[in-house]
Parts: sequence; C-alpha cells; structure tokens
Amino acid sequence: MGRLPQDSSRGQESGGGFRRSRRWREEGRAGHARLGRATGARMRRRGGKEGGSQPGGQALGSSMEPSADRLATAAARGRADEVRALLEAGVQPNALNRQGRSPIQVMMMGSTRVAELLLLHGADPNCADPITLTRPVHDAAREGFLDTLLVLHRAGAQLDVRDAWGRLPVDLAEERGHRAVARYLGAASGATEGGSHSHTEVAEGPADSQDFKND
Repeated sequence: MGRLPQDSSRGQESGGGFRRSRRWREEGRAGHARLGRATGARMRRRGGKEGGSQPGGQALGSSMEPSADRLATAAARGRADEVRALLEAGVQPNALNRQGRSPIQVMMMGSTRVAELLLLHGADPNCADPITLTRPVHDAAREGFLDTLLVLHRAGAQLDVRDAWGRLPVDLAEERGHRAVARYLGAASGATEGGSHSHTEVAEGPADSQDFKND
C-alpha cells in the first residue's frame, strides 16, 4: 500500500508556530532584562535623593545618628571643624545626647577651640551634672587645662561652685597638682571678692594665663 501524502501546509504552520513561539520567548526575556535594569536605576536614583550624604561622605538613612549625639561626639573627640559645621547647620549647643549630657559637658577639655565654638553659639558654661553636680570648670580644673578654664570663665562660668562632694574647682586642681590652675583660681576668687573690675582683669584672656603658667 502506498504512503499517504503529508499535509505540507500543516508542517509549515507547525514550523512557523515554533519559530514564533521561540521568538516570543526571547523577546520576553529581553523585555524582563530591560525592565530589571530600569527598575534598578530608579531605585538607585531614589535612594540617592532620599538618603542624601553627610559632609564626611557617609550616607544618611533611617538609622542616622541624632544630631545631638553627633554634636556631643564631635565635641568629645575635639573635632572643631565638625562641631562648627553642626552648629552652623542649626544643631542646638545645649541639646542633650542619649546619656543626658550636653556637648560642653562631654567636650575634650584640651580643645579650647571646641569650647569657644560651643560658647559662641550659646552653650551654657554653668550646666551641672544632675548626679555629681560637676560643671565644666570642675573638669577643666581637675584635668589641668588652664586655657579652657579661662575660656569658660570669660563666658560667665562660676568658679565658686561645689560638686556633690563639696569640692570647689580649686580643690580639684590642688589635689591633682595643677599649680598654675590653682593659682589662677585662687587669684580669680580673690578678685571676685574684691570687686567686678578686678574680676575682669583676671579673666581677660590667654595673655594673663601665661603668667600663671610660669612657676
């Protein structure tokens, strides 16, 4: 028996359908790839706009450190440029960090520039620790930083204040053997008792501090 003739049109249709199906699959994959690249680009642009950047190049996100903590940290590390930038950006000089301390309470006492910046922008030189009652003048006297003590005193810091143990700044300076600081505090206390004019002369500035530094 002879073989039945094949329907050539069906074969052509089948082959054409296969080719079309394959082409559609390839076009679909290409479309998904283009969509993925476009979506990624949009997300990167959106992240850049929303995240922003810090002056130091670090991205700012939802986990950004609160500004009060950043200022306190910068002050504690003696980073004068960062302290100035934060203050000029509007961070409050008396804002409390997570530990309830203001920048001037935790600042690096050896950095007179940080002290000057904070005081210039309105930091309170007489803020006291709520537990120990120590003030910045106590810390400066205890650590022996005469220039910082002068900056605080000129800004209105009181020198006749006691901590929770009844100690004056001069007591802490004497205990630690900081003779120049103790002499200044002694002279400043005597000038305060003698009148406001003498007090101003004692607290005029670094030029006077050199006299107290000479043994």
